[in-house]
Amino acid sequence: MPSLSVLILAAGRGTRMGASSALPKVLQEAAGRPLLAHVLDAAAGSRPRETIVVGSPELLDSRGAHAGFFQKLLEESGARAALQRVPRGTADAVRAGLWKVRARSGETLVLMGDAPLLSAASLRSLVAAHRRKKALASVLVFAPPDPTGYGRLVRDHRGKPVRIVEEKDLRQTGLPWEVSLRECNTGVWVFNLPWLRRNVRRVKKENAAREFYLTDLLELAAAEGRANALCLERYEEGLGVNTLSELAQASRELRRRRIEELFGAGVVLEDSDRLAIDATVAVGAGTRIAPGVSLRGNTRIGKNCRIGEGAVVVDSQIEDGAGILPYSVIEESRVRKGARVGPLAHLRPGADVGENAHVGNFVELKKTRLGPGAKANHLAYLGDSRVGARANVGAGTITCNYDGEKKYETRIGEGAFIGSDTQLVAPVSVGAGAYVGAGTTVTENVPAGALALSRTKQVNVRGWASRRRKKPKKRK
Repeated sequence: MPSLSVLILAAGRGTRMGASSALPKVLQEAAGRPLLAHVLDAAAGSRPRETIVVGSPELLDSRGAHAGFFQKLLEESGARAALQRVPRGTADAVRAGLWKVRARSGETLVLMGDAPLLSAASLRSLVAAHRRKKALASVLVFAPPDPTGYGRLVRDHRGKPVRIVEEKDLRQTGLPWEVSLRECNTGVWVFNLPWLRRNVRRVKKENAAREFYLTDLLELAAAEGRANALCLERYEEGLGVNTLSELAQASRELRRRRIEELFGAGVVLEDSDRLAIDATVAVGAGTRIAPGVSLRGNTRIGKNCRIGEGAVVVDSQIEDGAGILPYSVIEESRVRKGARVGPLAHLRPGADVGENAHVGNFVELKKTRLGPGAKANHLAYLGDSRVGARANVGAGTITCNYDGEKKYETRIGEGAFIGSDTQLVAPVSVGAGAYVGAGTTVTENVPAGALALSRTKQVNVRGWASRRRKKPKKRK
């Protein structure tokens, strides 16, 4: 099998992204992942020997704001970087990338870093067709409902591809039939690698944009009788992202695909049109998801869970049989088997709800571990805390974990009972089986099995209310 190298062109500035263009376009997120990450995934599915990402100085400069994120994507995918110092067109970007390609023979697959909808299966089909036809250059095309903005494929009377005319150049051709062409360039190519090395140097910038177009190579291959084109069955795969509107469109399509996959995996989605599920989310069979739910990032949900209406789960793990009640927000947290959270609860980063534990309405946890069977059912804040198994935290309880400069930890032992309206001033601990009376401010450790009280003594003034009602009112 000939070797396959991949070049991903990712140096575009994304000026049409508006105010968000401060973030390089290929790092903009669609359905929970950067555009480039989706492309890297598809590239990996084509089983290449090596992958090179051609980036801008902004991405490759270690002092840049986004260089670390870009480098992390490369490391995760096993790709290497090449630099295009000045954006002078796709052929110039390929020239820059070829310096890093180690292979001397085989084929090179060229992808665009802003095309997140392409599937690995389509890329494999293009490579297979290229090899079968023994082509020098093969282009992947698609037929969108509106071809505006895309270069158009021109075929001869036998249906063979002969050239691609860019949108900016269509108006200068004087040929109305070229304007009406429907097959559009996706920017995805397969080239014979030695031929590409020789011929990419021949590309000139004789076009309206004064750039080096990779599309010129199709005409050179056609002149040798070895050009090929393959049209996508689903045009959506060919859509690129140049604007915020197109970014939203790509996100919708990626999420639609994930929802279809979840249906096939036995997940019950009560109203799939009212869900936002990122492409990176995994859900186990038998789980039921209500309308209005948002599942984001690297979220993992187990089997037979219940996710209530309006819940938001971000980068979190929900284990088998857990229940997330309506309108709860869970961020970078873990909910273990059989636990229940909500409604209207908030788990902030670092929360860990133990097996069969309960977190109720208007309860907030932050960097807090609830042991198995522990309960905090009403109106509580627990921050930087460790709550033992079967402990009960009453309504209105708060941990006072921040003194304005540092955070401190609170520990509540197994089976302890914390009465309502308690303040636990950290650092402090309540021993196993201890009781804290309602309204207590705990500033010292409570021994195991003890009762802690800090209320002032109640005074009842007999007859006071009756005397007040009988007292004559003063005239104004």
